[in-house]
Amino acid sequence: MSEEGAEVIVNAILSMAKRRAEEIIEEAKKEAERIIEEARREAERIMMAKREKAEREAAEEAMRRRSVAEIEAKKILMEAKKSILREIEARIEEELAKISDGKGKINYEEVLERYIKEGINVLGSKVVYVASREKDKEMIKKISERISKEMNVEIRLDDRSIQSLGGVIMRNEDDSIRFYGTFEGRLRDYFDRNQRRILDIILGGS
Repeated sequence: MSEEGAEVIVNAILSMAKRRAEEIIEEAKKEAERIIEEARREAERIMMAKREKAEREAAEEAMRRRSVAEIEAKKILMEAKKSILREIEARIEEELAKISDGKGKINYEEVLERYIKEGINVLGSKVVYVASREKDKEMIKKISERISKEMNVEIRLDDRSIQSLGGVIMRNEDDSIRFYGTFEGRLRDYFDRNQRRILDIILGGS
């Protein structure tokens, strides 16, 4: 899956996830506000109960309680955002599974061909091994024959199968270099690089 392909999938999921994300954040904000309000009331009680003590000591205690509440509120919002990202990631994985089953809007054979070519360039070897899902082996064989002639590289199908949503894992002849072109790996990399932008899109910078 190319960067462009990832963008298409992610943008489609983001449009569906935006309403759910707003609900999660709204709930988190209400909970955070409740915690801060409780802390404020507790602080007021402390101030009244400790009149006999030094005013400064009571004020410091009240401030400490409020700081703890604000930290807890931030944690709640952070967990809400993580929950949103997990939901989006799960939706995207569903779409990737459709692609590798030939039911998506992106041509899976073209994705595999792009990955294999990319792997050959990365490995820089005249002999490469390609491991794939068991169900993809026939397609990989056909693609490899075509690419082998085009790039003058010997492509061998690895006996091992991979457990993946889709894609390939490639290695050179002595297995000293590997190339990972799996859907999971690309998705994780995409999220790592675009996490903040994704949240900004669906939450408007909340």
